[in-house]
Amino acid sequence: MHIENLVTRLRQFLPTLYHVRHMLDLKSKKMLYYAWIESLLRYGIEVYGFAANSYINRLQKAQNKIIKTLFKNSKKLKTIQLFTELNILTITQLRDYVTVYNNYFSQKFKTVSQSKIQFLRKTTYRYTVPFSRNEYGKRVRQSNTSHI
Repeated sequence: MHIENLVTRLRQFLPTLYHVRHMLDLKSKKMLYYAWIESLLRYGIEVYGFAANSYINRLQKAQNKIIKTLFKNSKKLKTIQLFTELNILTITQLRDYVTVYNNYFSQKFKTVSQSKIQFLRKTTYRYTVPFSRNEYGKRVRQSNTSHI
């Protein structure tokens, strides 16, 4: 529901952006984009950013249309080239950036292993590494036996 409302709100900006694009220089256009569009996209992106790809694609199409409308130039650049040239993040890149930025310095994700503290100096702490299973050993054994 949030994504549908967001797509509708973004499309409402298109006529205004179309009329203003000839009056503004590049710096003003980018400022306008960050203030109007990216601020809407950032709100709640940690929650809705992991929705199904069909919803994210609808949102990405709306963002592409806004970028093409606002930053249209004489060169026939593809949308991805426009994103790269202007240093603007796509929806998935923005989601990843905001998620990492908001949570990297959070202390609730950094727990100290109490069992390792007794063996270390007081100023050194080791963080708990979560256990994970993988199939690396089985693949290595299978690849070694298949060559024989």
